[in-house]
Amino acid sequence: MGIRGMSRILLLLCPLVIASAATPEWERAHSLVQKADFQQAVSVLEKAPDKDPDNLQLLGEAWIGLKDFKKAVDVLEKAASIAPRSSSIQLWLGRAWGRRAEANKLMAFSWARNAKAAFERAVALDNKNREALDDLFEYYVEAPPIVGGGLDKAEVVAKQIAAIDSTKGQRAMERLAKARGQAN
Repeated sequence: MGIRGMSRILLLLCPLVIASAATPEWERAHSLVQKADFQQAVSVLEKAPDKDPDNLQLLGEAWIGLKDFKKAVDVLEKAASIAPRSSSIQLWLGRAWGRRAEANKLMAFSWARNAKAAFERAVALDNKNREALDDLFEYYVEAPPIVGGGLDKAEVVAKQIAAIDSTKGQRAMERLAKARGQAN
């Protein structure tokens, strides 16, 4: 391939690199989230463009840190609508729905099902996303069958975890055995 061919490829790839680059707001807010300064991160991100899914995901994470799970769900739903193939956004959406379910017993069943659906989408989009696998495994172990939990489902996920990381997979199988022992 000649220089002209390489130039064309670089021109085609340039917008992809630019599009995936973090915004300055994201960089600053990410640093704040790492320091658990969630309120300041929200302040930064609320001034940022609201069509950037990375900004919205981080804003959702900050709202979770502030325990405002409704705002977290709203922002992460928006991020998911912009980037429907993002496993990471689905993971955080599942976490937001799960925390919201834990905080409101009246709506817990409905919101727990939303958490499960988001975790399952996260794994379907990227079956090597270890955090999504871990969260889906925990959901299946902890949630009652009426909201889609189940130890047989957890076993399937534990095997997926083991295929990626044998040590974590072994821990998941041990946790599953313990849960089965408690269920009997």
